[in-house]
Order: sequence, then structure tokens, then C-alpha cells
Amino acid sequence: MANIQGTVKGLTISLKNDTSGDIYPYRCVTKKAQGTCQYPSATGKDFLGVTLKNLNYESGVTPDQDPVSIQIDGVVDIDANGPISVGDYVKVSSTAGKVESAAVMDGMSNTGSGGFTPVVGIALESAVSGGRIAVLLRPNLA
Repeated sequence: MANIQGTVKGLTISLKNDTSGDIYPYRCVTKKAQGTCQYPSATGKDFLGVTLKNLNYESGVTPDQDPVSIQIDGVVDIDANGPISVGDYVKVSSTAGKVESAAVMDGMSNTGSGGFTPVVGIALESAVSGGRIAVLLRPNLA
């Protein structure tokens, strides 16, 4: 969030990592079962919130079965998996929890199967693939 000044951190919750592996900070996650979370199951699906850096570990990652801090409101950094422009709606891009441009104006895009792609929020900065971007969380779940 280097270009964003006066950012407001939002509400956070804590759920247990139930992935059988590490969960990285700045990634989208979803609920798995009561009290647990995991990475999304596919592109454009399953969004709950964004993981924060785990200050208990130098790497910042959260090991399996440890509690994960998840931001569910406000402005948050998220890893990008493609080019994103300021003002773009963003959606979950992969099962690794990164985001990409949703490329729609109304916040939702037809998936072609009669459903809609959940939107994570609105990009407050531009990003390139592999970069990190500030996003105003505005989930739009279908």
C-alpha cells in the first residue's frame, strides 16, 4: 500500500488453517468447515477474506492447524496474479488465493453457466502479475 495514504484497516476474524500446508499472507481464503479456512477451490469462487502476515513466524506464513488472521472489511493488500488497473473490480484468480481483474463495471461477471463470479473488491492501485495491490474489500457474492 505504498501509494495509499491514511489507510483504514478493517475487521478481522481468526480461523484455523486446515489446508495440510502453509497459508501465505495477502491471499484470499474461504471457510472450510466450522472454525477453519482454506484457499479458494477455483478461480472466481469462494471468498471470505484476506490473510494477514503471521507475526509469530519470521516468514509471515501460517502453518497447518495454526490460527490465521483474516481481514474481512476495509483496505487490505492482496497478491496479484495478473495486470490490474486502478478502479478495477477484482476477483479470486487461483486456488493460491491471488486476485485478477474481474473486467466488469457492475461488479459481477456471468460465468456462462447461469451463475456469477464473486467479486473481492475494488483496486485502489495498479498492479502487475506477481505484485501486491491495495484493495477496498467489497465482496459481492452470488
